[in-house]
Amino acid sequence: VLAVTSAEAREFRSPYQFPGGADGNASVDRPWIYSAGNLYGVTTSNNDVLGTVFVVSAGGTETVLHAFQYLAQQASIPVGGVVMDTQGNLYGEAVNGGAYLCPEIDILNPDCGSIYKLAPDGTMTTIYSFQGGEDGGGPSGGLLIDNAGNLYGTTKYDGAPGACAGSAGCGSVFKLAPDGTKTMLYNFTGGSDGA
Repeated sequence: VLAVTSAEAREFRSPYQFPGGADGNASVDRPWIYSAGNLYGVTTSNNDVLGTVFVVSAGGTETVLHAFQYLAQQASIPVGGVVMDTQGNLYGEAVNGGAYLCPEIDILNPDCGSIYKLAPDGTMTTIYSFQGGEDGGGPSGGLLIDNAGNLYGTTKYDGAPGACAGSAGCGSVFKLAPDGTKTMLYNFTGGSDGA
């Protein structure tokens, strides 16, 4: 975890260095900065855990808020950092877990992926399981949250017609409402709009 102490001096300091044990292998993607100065983020998997959600205080103390385990239909291997709602719940994407399999995406890691919620009391809940096909799969890039609590994110694959990744599709942009309703906002086609 790096912090800029002065934009003019461009001086960096490392308030915490991951040892690669039970707190995860390395911080990945972007951390989410809370107004009190705490940094929230996720780590990748290693031999001990399948990723973590962590917080590093302004003083450099790291606390693991959740260590992911491989359990049926539960999120694991988080990607893209986390976002926080007004009640202090954290939300993120995981490439593993969920109720559905997508072997067309990855035969060795066939889970379609999921979105999870981590409550302030430490309760972890899978709030959405990607189904593959037209619903999309392989969440990536992290989430955004608006003032109403709607989550926005992307998937690597979807079932819309396109030339990308064979039958797995070219990716999508989605919205997940607080009541769990998912809306597909855009399916990439692999042409001039990218993938």
